[in-house]
Amino acid sequence: DSPLPPPDRRGTPRLRRGQKVTVAQYGDGEIRGFDGDKVEVAFADGQLRKFKRQFLEPRRRSSRC
Repeated sequence: DSPLPPPDRRGTPRLRRGQKVTVAQYGDGEIRGFDGDKVEVAFADGQLRKFKRQFLEPRRRSSRC
């Protein structure tokens, strides 16, 4: 047992490979993988960048009427 409290994950969205996300400074991308506490995101221009989870916002699915 650790003497530390468990990490607070309430503010961290659950992410998975292939999920569409938005990064405020870079726009929309897709999660390609995970590297420790960082998430690798691919963008439409071919750039592959790593971000901490708190900088990613899962994209909402648009509802079709």
